[in-house]
Amino acid sequence: MSNRSRRVLFLILLLSFFIIGVPLALYSYGYRLDINRYSVSESGGIFVRSLPGDAVIKIDGEDIKNESGILNVGTFVRGLSPKKYLLSVSRDGYRPIDIIAEVRPFKAASFDKLILIPETDHLVLSGKFSDFIADSGLMATEDEVSLIKFEDQTITGQKVITFTSDNKSILTRSETGVYLLTNLAKPKSALNISEVFWGLKSSKLDLPGKTPITAIIPHPYEANKFLISTRSSLYLTDIKQGSISMIGSGTEQLLRSGNSVALVNKNDVSLYNFGLKSINPLISTVGAKQISFSKEGQKMAILWKNDVLEIYDMREKRSLRFPIKNIYPSGRIEWHKDENHLFISGAAGVYFLEIDNEVFKPELIIPYPTAFNYADDGLYFIAQDGIRQLRF
Repeated sequence: MSNRSRRVLFLILLLSFFIIGVPLALYSYGYRLDINRYSVSESGGIFVRSLPGDAVIKIDGEDIKNESGILNVGTFVRGLSPKKYLLSVSRDGYRPIDIIAEVRPFKAASFDKLILIPETDHLVLSGKFSDFIADSGLMATEDEVSLIKFEDQTITGQKVITFTSDNKSILTRSETGVYLLTNLAKPKSALNISEVFWGLKSSKLDLPGKTPITAIIPHPYEANKFLISTRSSLYLTDIKQGSISMIGSGTEQLLRSGNSVALVNKNDVSLYNFGLKSINPLISTVGAKQISFSKEGQKMAILWKNDVLEIYDMREKRSLRFPIKNIYPSGRIEWHKDENHLFISGAAGVYFLEIDNEVFKPELIIPYPTAFNYADDGLYFIAQDGIRQLRF
């Protein structure tokens, strides 16, 4: 081969490198040709994971192969030019989700906690009810004349409160404010928790016995123990051992927070740690309308008086805020078991909200229920014909 031929071949290869190799290299680094702007721009992506996992995914109306399976937890769409896209996720029998997803250079817009809401609910128990509690397959109802029933057995009391941690007993309250504990296996008799508390307070602590109880909550993992508050003091009581100890100042509300209990007052929230037997200040709540903790106690929802919903992540020490004034929130909040979604009551009914991304807005899922309660197998609510369930 002559020198001239070699030079021509070298120039052809060099030109081929710039025509083919450089674009391939840029493509591998995430750059894309923007035909509309006649320029090269950095690309990004969208990650989608839904429940159920076999949903139909579309981006700007174009079908995207769902890659969810045994090896993949979701679907990652690469090489998207930076701009806003319409992400649609749908499945038969569920309400579709439409999201405006903004793709930024070298970043993935992540939507990895999408829960599709079933289109239909199911009647669980027919009748007329004013309230109920549901947990771990158990349900106790309160009818329009304050008659409490569990599996067709009448329970003493007029107001359902909660089940104990072992789900073997139920706590109720009478019209006079007395708290009663009923063994579900022996529903015809009830233990007067108020009288037990007053007696122990007087005999063990030499304090005035019969003082009003402002809040009470079962111990999160010891069924015989209760945290009981009066206006002045907070007590830990063991009804089986007959013991009582004063552990702090009185509080207005007691809320379960994982294996701790939150002490809620007008100005602040503290956590009582049972293992360490200590009370630790958590956050100021001046201006709060409602407070709720997730089941595992890692997140706290605060509905402020300006109708902004704040989600505070206690592990990561960060907050997300959702303006929800347009739903006229009434304050009732129930957490989904995954801690990334919650149910909140508004003027038109119950709304469902993903709280991991501020792009989401509350979605009305149940119009005008009398009451609602979330358990691990779904959302229960009172309708005109009885208690119905929306299975999540």
